[in-house]
Amino acid sequence: PVICGGHISTGLMDSLCYNYGLDAVIYSTDDGSALRLAEMGLVDILTLDDPVHAFMRDLDFQPLAYDYLVLLSPPGKDLDNLEAVEGKNFVEVPHSAQRLAWNTLDQLKIHYHITELCSSPYNALRMVQNSQDLYTFLNRSLTPGWEFFADATRHLLTSVLYKDHERLKDFLDYVSGRGQRIVEKQGFERI
Repeated sequence: PVICGGHISTGLMDSLCYNYGLDAVIYSTDDGSALRLAEMGLVDILTLDDPVHAFMRDLDFQPLAYDYLVLLSPPGKDLDNLEAVEGKNFVEVPHSAQRLAWNTLDQLKIHYHITELCSSPYNALRMVQNSQDLYTFLNRSLTPGWEFFADATRHLLTSVLYKDHERLKDFLDYVSGRGQRIVEKQGFERI
């Protein structure tokens, strides 16, 4: 089977497939590209890092895990309160759950500047680690960081069965049942 989805959810699916014994081809990309591939019929299971995509398209999804976003700062730059975020430069990963962080900053009337874009959370992490003035929000399951917005950015990672095979249904049943111990070991919250 072919599994395609966001970088975070496909990383989790890789571990779940391995532990279940499902030999799958896994493509990691952004949610938008994954959705386009699924709509072309090239995907058996679609995974989404941001559940808004499933809601917007009225997809019949299955929860995989909960995660939340943490704020990452450049090396040596400590943030001890929300006011410290004011006016900072950020790296955005489009089609990711970062929209939750931007919405939260907007609601709190904290000014920020998106000065860099990249297609992968791993590239965003590298950019922040190698900078003096770039910040970003990434999934807690990927990296530790400042948990100022944990409650406001808590979200589901989801999967959608695009091709109806009994083995894939059994696998997704495993994911929502016994597989939740793997979910927890990978740094996510159980559903």
